[in-house]
Amino acid sequence: FVTARHLDEYYSAATRVAAEVQNNLNSDFIRDALNCSANYHCLRTFVETFGQKIFRRPLEGQEVEDYLAFFTALQPADQNEGFFNHSDRFKEAIGVGLPALLMSPHFIYRKELGKANGDVYQLDDYEMATLIAYTFTGSTPDDELLAAARNQQVRTKQQYKAQAERLLATEKGKNQMARFAIEWWDAGTELIGAKNNNIYAGYSPEVSEAMVLEMEAFFKHVTFDSTGKFQELYTADY
Repeated sequence: FVTARHLDEYYSAATRVAAEVQNNLNSDFIRDALNCSANYHCLRTFVETFGQKIFRRPLEGQEVEDYLAFFTALQPADQNEGFFNHSDRFKEAIGVGLPALLMSPHFIYRKELGKANGDVYQLDDYEMATLIAYTFTGSTPDDELLAAARNQQVRTKQQYKAQAERLLATEKGKNQMARFAIEWWDAGTELIGAKNNNIYAGYSPEVSEAMVLEMEAFFKHVTFDSTGKFQELYTADY
């Protein structure tokens, strides 16, 4: 349930992100993300490519047109597409259009509606790719996983296992498993109680954070570099 307060906060966050992009359009990071020159066709390409990344699926034809309309809302009726060839106008278009993508429920919520298959519903390829990505990295599918979904290569147990193993070999995957362990152990910094500084003079928020980082590092070592066995987590003598 989304209240007016939620909507205001979503809009505030989206406009802050858009402003950051606007202020850094000439940075290497933003140029690589846009991967095109400042013009109308770049706006369309951005809607299609960035939209696919944050919606975790390709946009349908009408969706592209609907979101592109936000980017081109400032274009006067008597001007053609060349209106956006000017860098300042392109910058303004990003500021108007990007919040629309970032406030979309397709970005904010993960869809797992599936498709009917007889009496049951099965996740579609992109929903399955999203499930795999968030399970093993805590984030959106990468390009390789999206490509596998596009090619219908996330349907079998073998394909699922291959993607899981690939993601768990990345630093992002290892960190996700470490976060799982911290939650499992109820050991996050927010769960470490306050200490009496008269008794624990050396204790500080920095020490608390270091304790959690140590547990994360220990879990990753046991899981990915050592035996990988549950027993070692509780009996390690180091």
